[in-house]
Amino acid sequence: MAWRDDTYWVVSGNLEPLRQRLQIGEQVEGRIIKVLSNRRYILRVGGFNFCMESNYLFQELQSVVLMVKRLYPLIEFFYYPPRKTSFDPLNYHCNLIA
Repeated sequence: MAWRDDTYWVVSGNLEPLRQRLQIGEQVEGRIIKVLSNRRYILRVGGFNFCMESNYLFQELQSVVLMVKRLYPLIEFFYYPPRKTSFDPLNYHCNLIA
């Protein structure tokens, strides 16, 4: 469950079940469930919905392929855009907000 005040989104709940299922360097598939605002989204990964912010602009219901960069203190992913053979991690960085 996410709630918003004037400056940020907060996710209630525990990310530990997702962290236990992920490994650094692993590629995972997800889906953008909802576009919120200011490059913030609801992302579904591994059966969990989370609030996410990204430097990349996504569309609602877009499928995404992500690579796990870090698990602590935030879960961070690199996004692999479609039809690209390489990517710039600085431009496609995303993380779950918790």
